[in-house]
Amino acid sequence: MARELSDLEKGFAMVDKLINKARQEKEHKGYRENLGYDQLPKLESYLSNLDITYSDRSIITSAFWSKAKDI
Repeated sequence: MARELSDLEKGFAMVDKLINKARQEKEHKGYRENLGYDQLPKLESYLSNLDITYSDRSIITSAFWSKAKDI
């Protein structure tokens, strides 16, 4: 039986989902200047619906910026 993900884990999973989407876009459409970074509003909207602390939100957002930089 699979365990339910915590809201913190869901936040990190969303980061991975958005970054993977940006990587696929890069492979199919090519690189563009704000590739990946334009997904930040989607992440912020998703995080606002999770039961996480401001500190957790900052950590997740930092992980997003770090991964987006490496696309």
